[in-house]
Amino acid sequence: MKRLLFIALLCGCAGSLVDGSSSITTPGGPDASSSCSSDNQCTTAVTGAVPACINSTCSYRCQNGQLKTTSGCSDATAITAGTHHSCAVAGREARCWGANDNGQLGRATDLPSTFVPVQVAFPVTVDVTAIAAGSAHTCAIANGDVWCWGDNTFGQLGIGTIDVAPGGPTPKRVTTGANAVLLAAGGAHTCYADSSAVFCWGKDDQGQVGDGALLPAPVVPTATAVAGISGPSTIAAGDSHTCAIASGGVWCWGANGAGQLGIGSGTAAKSTPQSVSVSAQFIGLGVNHSCAGVTGGSLSCWGANASFQVDGSGADQDQPAGAPTNGASAVAGGTGHSCAVRRNDVTCWGLNDKGQLGSGQIGHSPVDVGLSGVSAVAAGFKHTCAIDSGAVKCWGLNQSFQLGVGSPTDFSSAPVTVSGR
Repeated sequence: MKRLLFIALLCGCAGSLVDGSSSITTPGGPDASSSCSSDNQCTTAVTGAVPACINSTCSYRCQNGQLKTTSGCSDATAITAGTHHSCAVAGREARCWGANDNGQLGRATDLPSTFVPVQVAFPVTVDVTAIAAGSAHTCAIANGDVWCWGDNTFGQLGIGTIDVAPGGPTPKRVTTGANAVLLAAGGAHTCYADSSAVFCWGKDDQGQVGDGALLPAPVVPTATAVAGISGPSTIAAGDSHTCAIASGGVWCWGANGAGQLGIGSGTAAKSTPQSVSVSAQFIGLGVNHSCAGVTGGSLSCWGANASFQVDGSGADQDQPAGAPTNGASAVAGGTGHSCAVRRNDVTCWGLNDKGQLGSGQIGHSPVDVGLSGVSAVAAGFKHTCAIDSGAVKCWGLNQSFQLGVGSPTDFSSAPVTVSGR
């Protein structure tokens, strides 16, 4: 999943958003006026915004973690983190920032990485309700259907073809009339669920699509029903494995080399769902590990554990083991770290080489990030983002501006507020 990226510093200019490296504008929110006054001042009627006169054009910037949308300044309602990019839903729009080498931000691939959350331009008017980021692709649920954009090398966009050429930054409709309510994106595969079944597509070499194929299987470029899953309430995807909470409990399928399926026997990949002996109301997957828990109760993790992202043993766990914290209501996993929403804060443990635990401490033990109104958390390769009282805050690696701030700092070990430009 690691990839080298060219990093360029960008500046926000003009009324709508303009990268200093190009003349192409990307949609922002409405501007109060088209030009500044003679004394370089401007006014704004947008509640919660700060007027900004840039290059003689009057614009505004949202404050306190709200995102700039076409309806003004809006709280985030959903958050996701890919390998080197992040996205949120705000004002019923999809906004993304960070790396853009495969068009995963929903903007032309010849535009570089950006810290400015840019609007994903759908070809039709839609209301976005959910979003999920894979390694270098992104998908969203809009008006009940799934749309995807970005890398399509392994058919992860679900449009019936593979390779980069049919992919790109423009959202492609994957389903029609699907009534999708759940969404998850892995390294190079994607899944959604309606009220009765789970459907997956993309890379299937480890059985992560769940179609029962003989492994290693070829890519699956169209949505395919996962056998044996009914009544799903939650789905999650790791790099090459997938899990769901559905009728009968917790089910996982795909890669199992580090025990990430939690079935307690062998390391062979499975292309059909396997029952995991754990009770859970929520679940979250890292690259090669999994966590699940009961709201306000016990939390269990399993799989790769070299960075202590599962428990304090440092040894891979092939069945659920007690996590180093409890009392969570949600959980997310990155490459070598885990984070849980707990007591309106985020608690993280595991690898902390780029500040992805939200603390500058040395070690892997659980640390509280220090937020107070957290409703959601997402973990990427080596960065983490959360929604804190509607505001988007991120911490960890920032080489591609995946934290949503324009600082040239390589990483931040404390939460930073995503740009309101």
